[in-house]
Amino acid sequence: MRSQENALYQRALKFLNRRTNYETFKSIPYDQMESSLARLREFLAFLGNPEKRFIIVHVAGTKGKGTTCAALDRIYRAAGYRVGLFTSPHLDEVTERFQINGKNCPKTLFAETLLRLAGKWKEFAAIKRRQALDLFDSDADPCVEKPTFFEWALILAVSLFARAGVDVAILEVGLGGRFDATNACDADVSVVTSVSYDHCEQLGSTLEAIAGEKLGIVKSNAPLVSGIGFSKFLMHEPLEEPPELEPCEEDASGEKKELKKHTEEDWLRQERALLRIDPQTQISDRELDAVCALARERAQKFGAPFYQIDGISTLVESFPTPPFDSVRRWNFEIALKVVDILATRTGAPEGRTLKNGDSDKEGERLNLPVPASAIQSAAENFEIPARFEVVSKNPLIIVDGAHNRASVAAFMLSARERLKDRKIKILFATTVGKDIRGMIAEMAPIADEIILTERGKDGRATSIADLIQIAEETLNETCSEDSPIRRKFRVVPDFQAYLADYCTRASQNNDALCAIGSFYFAAEVRRKIKSR
Repeated sequence: MRSQENALYQRALKFLNRRTNYETFKSIPYDQMESSLARLREFLAFLGNPEKRFIIVHVAGTKGKGTTCAALDRIYRAAGYRVGLFTSPHLDEVTERFQINGKNCPKTLFAETLLRLAGKWKEFAAIKRRQALDLFDSDADPCVEKPTFFEWALILAVSLFARAGVDVAILEVGLGGRFDATNACDADVSVVTSVSYDHCEQLGSTLEAIAGEKLGIVKSNAPLVSGIGFSKFLMHEPLEEPPELEPCEEDASGEKKELKKHTEEDWLRQERALLRIDPQTQISDRELDAVCALARERAQKFGAPFYQIDGISTLVESFPTPPFDSVRRWNFEIALKVVDILATRTGAPEGRTLKNGDSDKEGERLNLPVPASAIQSAAENFEIPARFEVVSKNPLIIVDGAHNRASVAAFMLSARERLKDRKIKILFATTVGKDIRGMIAEMAPIADEIILTERGKDGRATSIADLIQIAEETLNETCSEDSPIRRKFRVVPDFQAYLADYCTRASQNNDALCAIGSFYFAAEVRRKIKSR
């Protein structure tokens, strides 16, 4: 990158990084985003509604969003369409969030477009201030609130996609759905991949409340695809309480002999007992049925055709493991339903038309037929950054952004299917506010070893001391002092030094080291391994 272009890029980065970035906050003021969403819609209208120049697929969900978005992107590109993909967060460069035809936005284009939009915002804000003063509206605030980091990212994404002339844009929700910046755009198809417990402080403490926020993306007459039934893969059968150990008979002196030894069955029951930890963060049949019904009711309310994914088709079932497993197949199935809807629809959702470039001429949004060969092509070598991503083959090291109980349960399900003949070693670090107890409960019964560590210090990382304390409390509730489960755990304060040493050892042939617990931790491990 030439010095002049680099200076422009750094200037744009400086502008963006000075915006309020909730991704770096320990607590996110989600309820304050409603007013921001109204302002964002106004600004998009001021820009000429760039988001109305292409078909939009809007994807929400507690987990599975990234995989579903990646599947849609690959399918449509394989079919010959020009595709825009907006995702978050990024692993290395912010330009990863804005992909056009499978490639990150060029840094110069990113900088030029963002700085141009910043100038447009000044014009917009000046007009809003004048309007407030001219109307003598005592309730009007002449100080127009500036867009946040994520809102600027959304504005930039749709502007870049409009400029590139994409046929379809896939927008991944950042948080929740109802108040998320991406909800400023009217979608042709809305998708909720799954619902489970995460960001409860912002979205609600019950599964129905969380689902309600995610279903806030449903639009009038726009089809809704629900993959909420995925949670059935993660349910645990009701477990019996493990029996208390009884002392042996008294000896001749009247003293109790030591406790009876645990049998293998006792150990297994203790291990499974971990899954009873915090049942409020698990999903029951009753809750799942209620949330599925809520999705159907929300679709009916908005006159939106409703599609529920209830299983995996023969086609997707035939995809090989790896790179596919039960989790990835489910998300690919969701993508195929979207493809089917957009390929066969007879008209666009009411009130939504496709603007033709920079002209005022409007026409109905196009269908997107896809040949079977494009689906097969998209499924080949289907790998996604930080989603069960193999970053080293020798030794085998995998990174995944799993960061809540359901996503860790899904990762462990994938690991069992993909790593049958290997020793599964988990390198675990996470973020403040996450369900550490629930994640430990899902890891411990399956992993052969769990290495607790601490990710880079950015203010949101859970300290190693807190991680140890929570792990000990969790084990104390379920496991005896001599339980083999406890021997699975070890502590590594410096994961970078550990990785450097791990990669030089010759005894890792049958091991699979899996770094999970945070998307940001996955990125840190990924960078460390790739820099070798």
